[in-house]
Amino acid sequence: MNLLMCFSLIYYISLKLLIGKPLFPGKNVVHQLDLMTDLLGTPSLEAIARVRNEKTRRYLSSMPKKKPVPFSHKFSNADPLALRLLDRRLAFEPNDRPSAEEALAVPYFKGLAKVERKPSASQLQRWNLSLRDAG
Repeated sequence: MNLLMCFSLIYYISLKLLIGKPLFPGKNVVHQLDLMTDLLGTPSLEAIARVRNEKTRRYLSSMPKKKPVPFSHKFSNADPLALRLLDRRLAFEPNDRPSAEEALAVPYFKGLAKVERKPSASQLQRWNLSLRDAG
């Protein structure tokens, strides 16, 4: 198991333990976006402009401005170190999220793994496939 897979598994297990249920259990895409922005706030106009899906961009642009809810209010019994990591991992902008190596190095995961001993995978290349390409 590579470092990214290991971190993803650890992260999602810790998130499940933290809240005991899915964080954004939307009934559909629009409902899920509403749930996400209710907690995280409305993304900036610059972030919305970088969303690839035109319908999603229009929807996010048209919604009323929402302020983020502090995670300490939503998850009052959670470890502050876990909340700090959650805040970074749930950043709307992918470039604002920590890499697996960066996330494993935060104090919340101290002692869990020696990051310097784990091989780091290069970034995965995005594939732009459609169902037509599948054969």
